[in-house]
Amino acid sequence: MNTIGERLKATVFGESHGEMIGIVIDGLPPGITLDKNLINQRLQERRPKPGLGTTRVEPDEYAILSGYYNEKTTGAPLFISVKNLDVNSSDYERLQNTPRPSHADYPAFLKYLGNNDPRGGGVFSGRLTVVLVILGAICEQLLKKANISMFSHLLSIKNIKDTSLDQLSVNDEFMKTAEFGRFPVINKDIESKLAVLIENAKNSNDSLGGVIESTVIGLP
Repeated sequence: MNTIGERLKATVFGESHGEMIGIVIDGLPPGITLDKNLINQRLQERRPKPGLGTTRVEPDEYAILSGYYNEKTTGAPLFISVKNLDVNSSDYERLQNTPRPSHADYPAFLKYLGNNDPRGGGVFSGRLTVVLVILGAICEQLLKKANISMFSHLLSIKNIKDTSLDQLSVNDEFMKTAEFGRFPVINKDIESKLAVLIENAKNSNDSLGGVIESTVIGLP
C-alpha cells in the first residue's frame, strides 16, 4: 500500500531512480507552522554513515508545493517533493533479470506482473524513507503539543545487542539527554563491534538484519 493512516492519511509516490519522490499528507489541522529545523535534523540523522551505508549521496532538499501558505498549513493536503539527483541506473542493468536476495525485487516483479521499475528497488527502495522521515518529523511536532514523546534505538544487529529499554528508567529527561554517535545505540561500547560486523558483511557481499526498539510516553 502506498497510502497509510486514517485520521491522518499519507500517500507516498515516486521511485528510487525517477525524477522525484514525494508525499501527500491529508488531514493536518490548519494553522500549523512546520518546525523545519526538526525536519532537517531528522533528515540529517537518516543520512548514511561514511563507509557503512550506501554510496549514494543526495542533498535531500524538499519542496512544499501546496497546502502551506504564509508559513502555516492551510488544512488542504500538504504536498512535498524531493528530487532524485545522484542516480546511476547503469549499476542495475545486470540485475534486470536477477532478483537480489533479501530485497523486494522478486515480490515487486510478481505484484506488478513484470511492469515494475527495478532500478534501485523502485518503489521499495530505502530512498523513499526520506519522505517517511519528513512525515515522522511533522507527526513528532504534533504529538509534542499533546505531551506525547517517543524514543527509538537500535536494539540489535545479528548477535550484537544494545542495552534494552526494559533495563532502564525511560522518561522525558532520558529522551532529551540521550545522544547517539555513529550508531543509534545506548551502549557506546558496542559501536566498534557493529562497525566491524557490518564491514565484514559488506566485504562478503552479504547483508544483515536488525531490530529496533521503541517506546512512547504520554499516550492517553
